[in-house]
Parts: sequence; structure tokens; C-alpha cells
Amino acid sequence: MRKKFFLFLLSILFLIPGMLLVGCGEDKPDQPPESPERTLSYIELNYNGTTYDIHSEGGTSYWVYYQENLVLNQADFSATAIYSDGEREQITSGFTFNIYQGNTDENPIAWGTALEIGSYRFVYEYNQNSATNYFEVRAKELSDATIALEYEEHDYTGKQLCPSVTVTLDTEVLVAGTDYTVAYGTNIVNEGRVTITGQGRYTGTEERFFVIRDIQIDPSNSLTIADIEWNDSDHKEEINATISAWAVAEELSVESVKYFIVEEGQNVETSSVKALGWYCAEIHIAEKQGYSFSTTVYKSFTILPQNISNLVVGALTPVEYNWEEHHASEFEDEIAAMDLGVTYGLRDYLVPYDERDIYDNTNASTSTKTGVLNSTEQAIIQEAFLFHLQFFNMT
Repeated sequence: MRKKFFLFLLSILFLIPGMLLVGCGEDKPDQPPESPERTLSYIELNYNGTTYDIHSEGGTSYWVYYQENLVLNQADFSATAIYSDGEREQITSGFTFNIYQGNTDENPIAWGTALEIGSYRFVYEYNQNSATNYFEVRAKELSDATIALEYEEHDYTGKQLCPSVTVTLDTEVLVAGTDYTVAYGTNIVNEGRVTITGQGRYTGTEERFFVIRDIQIDPSNSLTIADIEWNDSDHKEEINATISAWAVAEELSVESVKYFIVEEGQNVETSSVKALGWYCAEIHIAEKQGYSFSTTVYKSFTILPQNISNLVVGALTPVEYNWEEHHASEFEDEIAAMDLGVTYGLRDYLVPYDERDIYDNTNASTSTKTGVLNSTEQAIIQEAFLFHLQFFNMT
């Protein structure tokens, strides 16, 4: 009996593990896999109309240049939903699409309303998800405009130059003061600058430049230094005064003046303007704004022999015509007695005559000749004089 009970227990012990193993190997029924929650990332907007050139930036931001009566209609757009898992779905129904200005969510703008320059948001509600796209109405850039100045070059006037401006964009001539403002630079010399700044429905700043030409002049044409008759004085100061008066009249500034005398074909600088001869004044003038000219002016002048043609001498003793040649030496004593050296300051002089009349038995005509003062041991500069002498009569 005991033996049978023991065998019964033993069999049970062997059966239980088998039952457990059979139970563990049974298949469980299939369960649906967990799907991640899908969200709407953004709406890709497509403008199907042709009225406006709407630009896309990354699929979530759009912009268009401002135009008068810029009106958007919902029917002009189609949309594609882009989900967080990258899936795309064409939206055909079941969504709302509103336009808001700025960041407010109140009072959406009704479709068909003209939009002004500014920032807008397109807000979509679709399948209990929402997405926002940004839309901007921008002012047009003046960089795309054609800007013409009244002139590209102008002569210097000494005053500010302000050329008028014409701005054309997309065949439309813009209105100054409404669509843009104009500002001018100093615009007096060398180069002028015009600044055009968009306003209202136009934006951006453009600059245009024009040339201000120097006036070409030759101020030396109005300067004359007259020849001077020798009088044993230095004429430098009076010539300087002439040059100064000329500079004032021409509105010039004289920087320096040098004088040269021609000696043996060479220009020799001299500190005085006294001796007989041909001179050159070298005048240096400062540059003058708005004018183009040579800043070195050369003017020549001459110190001439003193004109003593009004020399009055007494009549020489008549000579009886005798068919012989007569020379001035025959009258030296009479001429010496006239004291020309004392009366007229002549240091030395010659008494010429007109050879054409030397044999005539008529009155010899008055002759104009040159008298020369020769240098003495005192190294006095040579001077010369013109004078008339009644020579002699032949009867």
C-alpha cells in the first residue's frame, strides 16, 4: 500500500513540470504596434494665381512686393500638409485658413482685403492641428529702379548744384516727396553727390554722382605791364602795385614775383628794375577753387630810353653851300656851348645828322637819333635818350 502511494506521488512530480512547460510554450494573440504621435509641422503654400509674384523662403515664409490694391483670395492658394514624420499630404478640404496682421490672433483680415506694407501670418487649422506661415508685404527696392540726374556734368558756379532727379521703377515714374526723398551733398567743386531714399511703398538708399568741371581760364590775358621810360628810378614797387591790382580784379592770390633782365640772351634775376633793357616778371599765383589755369604767369616789359624829343636848342650858324661835305665836328663848339649835359643830365652824347641832306642846298630836316650815355669809371649803367636836334642850314 505504501509502495503504491509513493509511486503515485512520484508520477505527479514528473507531470507538473511538463504541464508548466506546455503552458509556457503557448502563443499569445497579436496586438497592434504602438504608433508614434504624428503632428503637423507646417503647411507648404502654393500660389496658383498669376497676379502677384509671391516668393517662398523655406516653405514657411513668403513675401511679395507691395502693389496698389494687393488683394489675396483663398482660392488662389493650394496647400500641402507636412507632418513631423516627413509625410506630405495634399490638403483639399477640412481646414481653415486665416490671415492675421502682426502677432495678434484677434480680428483676422478678411479675404479680398487689400494688404498694406507689413508682416502677416497665415494660420491653418487642419485635423485638430495648427500651423503658421509668415507672409510679408515688402516695399520695393530702389536698387531695381532707373535713376537719372538732370545732368551728368556741370561747370563750376561757386554755388551748390542740385540737379533734379527722375526715378523709374517697373515703367512707373515715382513721385518725389511721396515715393522717395532727395538729399544733396556740398556739390560745389570736383564731384557732386545726390542721395535718393525710398519711402512709403519703396525702400533703400541709392547714390548718384556727377562731375563739376573746373572753368578753364588764362588770367594772364588781363595783365599788362606797360613799358617804362627811364628816369633813373627803381620801378619795382610800381610794377608790384600793378600786379596786385590785377590779382584783386581777377580774385587771385599772388604768392611771389621775381624779375629777370635779359643780358646777352640770358635771363638774369635782378633785385631792381631800373636799368635800360628788356625785363620779364615771373608771377606765381595760388590755385583757385573751381578754376583751372597755369599758376605761373610771365609778363615782359621794357625800360626805354627817355624821350627828350622836346629838346630845345638854338639854331646853329648857317653854312654857305660850297659843294663840300660838312660834319658835326664843325659845330662842336656851338653844341658844347648849349650845355646839354647840364640842362638835360646827359653824361655824354652824340650829335648825328641826316646824310641825305648833307649836300643839299636846302634846309636840313630835323633828325631823330639816339644818344648814348657811355659808362664811366664809376661803372654807371648805360642809359639812352632820344632827342631832336636842328642840324644846320645850307644856304
